Amino acid sequence: MALSFDKKKHPRVVIAGRPNVGKSTLFNRLTGRKDAIVDAQAGVTRDSRVFEAKMGDFPYELVDTAGIELGEEGIASRLNVLAEEAVASSDVILFMVDGKDGVTSADEELSARIRAFNKPIIPVVNKSDVKVSADTVYEVYGLGFEYAVSISSAHGQGIDELYMHLQPLLEAALAEMDTSDDEDERYVLPMCIIGRPNAGKSTLVNKLLNSNRMLTGPEAGLTRESIGSLWEVDGHLVELVDTPGVRKKGKVTEDLEQMSVTGAMSAMAKSEAVILMIDATQAFEKQDAILASHAVEKGKPLIIGLNKWDLVEDKNQAIADIKHRLEHSFSQVKGVPFITMSALKGKGIENILPTVLDLHQKWQMRISTAQLNRFIEGMVETNPPPMRKNRRMKIKYMSQIDSEPPTFALFCNMPEELPSSYVRYIQNGLREAFDLYGIALHVKPMGSRNPYAKKK
Repeated sequence: MALSFDKKKHPRVVIAGRPNVGKSTLFNRLTGRKDAIVDAQAGVTRDSRVFEAKMGDFPYELVDTAGIELGEEGIASRLNVLAEEAVASSDVILFMVDGKDGVTSADEELSARIRAFNKPIIPVVNKSDVKVSADTVYEVYGLGFEYAVSISSAHGQGIDELYMHLQPLLEAALAEMDTSDDEDERYVLPMCIIGRPNAGKSTLVNKLLNSNRMLTGPEAGLTRESIGSLWEVDGHLVELVDTPGVRKKGKVTEDLEQMSVTGAMSAMAKSEAVILMIDATQAFEKQDAILASHAVEKGKPLIIGLNKWDLVEDKNQAIADIKHRLEHSFSQVKGVPFITMSALKGKGIENILPTVLDLHQKWQMRISTAQLNRFIEGMVETNPPPMRKNRRMKIKYMSQIDSEPPTFALFCNMPEELPSSYVRYIQNGLREAFDLYGIALHVKPMGSRNPYAKKK
């Protein structure tokens, strides 16, 4: 699980260095995951990610950061701020140098800036499988370090030696930490934030966390990886997962962007609540409806976040347009809740948690068979199922067979003949009777014959 960037449960190790020296590859190697996107293109990592790793039985927090580019402006300058905030929170810094490139002037300046944080530093020379890496080790000594660890993060070489240097530093950091508090056993609700590029997803995460955790700016497509952050509010714990903006499928051309989209869809599949962020100053597009449909198809509780609401002139018309599009895009969900907000100014965001908790409770709801049978009797009496093959269709009983989302079995004598319109009639009745608006419901017609009975 992604950890809080602000609060430390264990000693924290931050991987820092220039762009494209192999930080994300080492991060994946040490965590045993493949969450960090790795690509030959420089500057792929943009947001610092924090995950729990283990060295034997010794847990620690590992942070992957964006490559620090000195003397840059714009996006690069904002990335430097995020990376240096991560370094400032560290207990140990892994300062990575590219063994193939050797120590550059940027490495020299960067090592001086990192030393200024007065943290324990392990210099790491990556790509030790190339011949010139041995020369790079001596160049690292010239930066004032007493040793350097040669590794190949891609092939796993040198990791044991890295652990040998890392372990005593982690033990020393642990000895200085306050471990008197009991471990927090509260449930963490994973919530995914999706949307088109530049809809305000990262801005919302930063505002909820009251920090500059995510890179933001006017440029579209800044977020490239799905990043989780722990949000604690009113006694509840929520994992906020910021995802890359998803464009129309026909416009996704680069492999890197395709990996970002795949990561966003994977994050949605793991979530238990989804906020679809929409720029309220723009028209509700087909891509918004597609993303909403993906959430519904995966059975996730869905909330529409109408961002930049303070800039909308005709607010009533904007709401009406979106409701019309949603009602006609898919019939599986009625009453999807809307939250009007300004993520930048923090207006309306106080409604997010109550709405999420309400939907999540409905999503997990269990209804007794007795209640469902009283419900179905009334529905059949009001509107009996139609005739099929000169026979009256009979619905015998109903029971809930699953939750998350609520799934019901409708036992009848001719399940394959029950019209989809009648199934929707039952779904709409369930929503009204048990206040299940805003979430997907599944009603499955099934034969009433005992499946364990011997066939004659």
